[in-house]
Amino acid sequence: KVYHDTRLVSSKYITAFSDFRMDNEVDLKTSECPNHPSAKQYVDYLRRYAQRFDLERRMQFGSTVVHIWDAPKSADEDKDEACTECDTGGYMVRYRDQDDQIIAKHYDVIAVCSGLHNTPYIPAEFCSSSSLVTKFKGQIIHSCEYKDPTIFSDKRVLILGSGETALDIAYRAIRNPHSQSVALNVRRGFLSIPHNLAEDRPLDVFITNLFEHAYEHPWVHALRLRWVLSTVFIRAFLLLTGSSAGFNQWACHTTPIRRGYHIINKSHAAMSHLNVVVKSRSLWGRLWMWIYGESNLRPIESYHRTQVAEVEDDGVTVRFDDGRTCEADFIVLATGYKQSFPFLDDSIRQEFMAERTKFMVAKDKDSKPCCNNMDPSVDNSTCADPY
Repeated sequence: KVYHDTRLVSSKYITAFSDFRMDNEVDLKTSECPNHPSAKQYVDYLRRYAQRFDLERRMQFGSTVVHIWDAPKSADEDKDEACTECDTGGYMVRYRDQDDQIIAKHYDVIAVCSGLHNTPYIPAEFCSSSSLVTKFKGQIIHSCEYKDPTIFSDKRVLILGSGETALDIAYRAIRNPHSQSVALNVRRGFLSIPHNLAEDRPLDVFITNLFEHAYEHPWVHALRLRWVLSTVFIRAFLLLTGSSAGFNQWACHTTPIRRGYHIINKSHAAMSHLNVVVKSRSLWGRLWMWIYGESNLRPIESYHRTQVAEVEDDGVTVRFDDGRTCEADFIVLATGYKQSFPFLDDSIRQEFMAERTKFMVAKDKDSKPCCNNMDPSVDNSTCADPY
């Protein structure tokens, strides 16, 4: 899923493990790790972490997990033939090793850390058999297939999505001098926040406050207390950028303008290009365009609070449900991912979803949980992009 010039939107301070910081550990040729490491630097950091704590000897590479299921709790229950020593419950894991051999082992605790962004979500209107797809004469890809902006040369690009990947790709497309045009379709909107307040001041170290932590009491969640400080900060953007819809955000805004009610997008570079069309409509907007040096930027057209309805007979004109049209011969679906864990037994999936624990703890496992991926409240190296 990594593309050209990828950098983390979460800073090194929030992303790093607390027992092994990133400074001077990612790239020994530099004196300091950048606040927002590149994908390569992050992988190098993980490799150094594994070496530092001698973790590689506990890793088994080239293996594919096939099935995870509950192990029997007593000798009286039927057992899998591979489970001859697991009378205390826990879990069985069947996997295929690098020699293509099927092996089953018993474990007390399972942590599923395979990531949330593996199965692309394709909206129904863009399935391969839909009339929209069959009529469209250009190319359609999911954002997971994007690697390099050169694919947009001589293309009219339409990007669907409101997440960080959508804005990353939009920025790279418009910065390609050979692309013909770039447009962004956002159904609801987002809150644009810069990942840096200044060159050396990452935003996430400021928004981490009393209520930003791994555990959140139900009352704190219900009252959205952890968003209060951030919302006050967002309101102040009016004095800094002429808009309180987000930091220098004049397009694709959402309501209410309160953090905690909608997606926060920290891929901010594309906003200046999105602003051009909106700011140029008024003297107030043109003033702020001059202040931020946006007057000579190529515009990204935004199709906000609407969605694709059909492709007209010419095969290049995309019509939205509000009647507007956009000519395109390259569509990028930055529409996010489906959470899929096909190796988990049905009983495990149903158990966790019924308890609404987000795959965190199984209450009847006698302190032997099966843990799955959780979304952190601040650190988010990747983002599922809702369309």
